[in-house]
Amino acid sequence: MPTTPPSQPSIKVTVRSPRRGGTVEWSNRWFFTGANLTSGQFAALVALLEAEYKLILPTTSTIILYTQYDAGSDVPVATSSVSVAGTLASTGRQFTPSDAAWLMRFSTSQRTSKNHPIYLFKYFHAVMIDTGGDGDSVAALQKSRGDSFANDVVTGFNDGTATRHITGPYGAVAIGQVVSSYVHHRDFPT
Repeated sequence: MPTTPPSQPSIKVTVRSPRRGGTVEWSNRWFFTGANLTSGQFAALVALLEAEYKLILPTTSTIILYTQYDAGSDVPVATSSVSVAGTLASTGRQFTPSDAAWLMRFSTSQRTSKNHPIYLFKYFHAVMIDTGGDGDSVAALQKSRGDSFANDVVTGFNDGTATRHITGPYGAVAIGQVVSSYVHHRDFPT
């Protein structure tokens, strides 16, 4: 069954993290309000996303690629290969299994055709817990930085010409956020 391409421009952030003696790549695709991005706007949004991502990623994870998509297409229009390590030190923290993730959930004012609220979800791997903690709670510093990131996303990022807000693929604009305090499970494909 064919699907309609997203109606919003987007940037996918790809991260490489350790997994089972090797590495795994995972990503989040961020959809934004407004028209398609110029190269300057893409660069500005990449810089803002990178500044936030590296604060919540442990030093063992690395941002490796940004991919730009125009509205109405799933074909990349630009990429930027990078190697930017996270800055969250493991001192006083320990890693969870690589399939573990933590969740950012964004509320929107829009509803489905069946009147259900639309939420936007982002899962982040490379989640850590505090040493001596309960084993279920995201490390306090990682959680705090995640809260700040989610708030900044809802407030919007200035691309050099306008403030862009996170949306769903079809334009549901984020108006609120919740960053889970607990470690979740999200399998990688085998």
